[in-house]
Amino acid sequence: MFGKGAMIMVMGAVIIFSLYQLKLNRSVLSTTDNFNRQYTRTTIEAASQSAMNYALNDVLNSGTTDNTYYIYTHDCTTLVKIKSLSGGDSVRTSVTSRGWVIDDFDSDSWVRVTDSIVALFTNEVSMSQYGWWSDNENGVFWITGDTCWGRMHSNSMVHTSGSPVFKKKLTTSLGINPDLKHSSAIFEGGYEKIDKQPMPTNMARLENLATSGNGGASVNTKCLYDVDLYLDFLADGRVGRTISGVTDTVLITDIAPTGVIWGTQDIHVKGTLNGQVSILADDDLWIDDDVLMADNPQANPNSDDALGLIARDDIWVTNNPPYTNDMVIQAALLAIDGSFQVEDYSSRGPNGTLTIYGSIAQKKRGPVGNFQTIGGVPTLKNGFWKNYHHDKRFDPTETGVNHINPPGYPTLSGDGLSLVYWWE
Repeated sequence: MFGKGAMIMVMGAVIIFSLYQLKLNRSVLSTTDNFNRQYTRTTIEAASQSAMNYALNDVLNSGTTDNTYYIYTHDCTTLVKIKSLSGGDSVRTSVTSRGWVIDDFDSDSWVRVTDSIVALFTNEVSMSQYGWWSDNENGVFWITGDTCWGRMHSNSMVHTSGSPVFKKKLTTSLGINPDLKHSSAIFEGGYEKIDKQPMPTNMARLENLATSGNGGASVNTKCLYDVDLYLDFLADGRVGRTISGVTDTVLITDIAPTGVIWGTQDIHVKGTLNGQVSILADDDLWIDDDVLMADNPQANPNSDDALGLIARDDIWVTNNPPYTNDMVIQAALLAIDGSFQVEDYSSRGPNGTLTIYGSIAQKKRGPVGNFQTIGGVPTLKNGFWKNYHHDKRFDPTETGVNHINPPGYPTLSGDGLSLVYWWE
């Protein structure tokens, strides 16, 4: 009996050991497959990076603007495409690498893996391409609940508290605080520290367009003004114009045939624009009430209505009762030597939400409201909540939209082509 029992125990031990050995072998094979899969994927990604570096050299150093070729490595093939856009003002470069790896679910099968990188170079970058641009953030924090929907750049330190969201790429010249290791901010489009970008201050393009459009007309009758100007846009393509207390109604195309109005004093705007126009104020620019497009670009991305508001000093949201609550501004805003800010922000209201669908660029970040925390919840005390969205039509990377800019809108200029977008 003892002999049979021992035999059974020995046989059981052998079976258990054999099963363990089989499981171990499978584990080793699985580990090897996983390693091979990861190695191949890493190799394909490295091939894309190497090919893009090769293409960058072609574009920036060799001056290549149109070419297509393949780069072959041991494990994959990479297609490189270099294409000129906008009559040579921009160059789009793409690389696509393909290879084969063992299927995650079936080790006897293979699947194709693809990795792509796209880069865009341009001679000039319109300021409207930025959802947010500032030379100086003025120590203001991006906080939980804040979202930057478009590309963002600041020449100063960008401060964050909590988990604000940056939908497109954020670039800064002085970094972010806290740094990436300690930040809870969400950088969906990535983050990069780059050289300082000088604010465009030469408005010759806008000035020349306005002067040309004015022709031989007297000042204060067409495109050029040397007194305070009030404009009330009408959805039928006309505009109510008030000069020195006298109001008339004219077609926007009659007083801005080249798309630009230029005033040396303050300019006030409101209403619903049907058309395309840029307004340059050598002093301040005041937004007295909602500024809307007749064909709403938020509802119709193919809208061809566009407004640029450019002030050499400040752009103000006017404290203009009863037009003070829940304002909407659909425009590209640029305050060259000043700020975009709310008049009486620390004493008015609270006035609800300030919605901007367009872009904001300013020398020094301006205030729009005061907030306090009650029971751990941010509460509006004065001024406005922020609801800022980038107009997708201003972003050349967006698809399915009517790419458009306000007439003559200022640009960041560089020496030759420079890299402005990078997607992986």
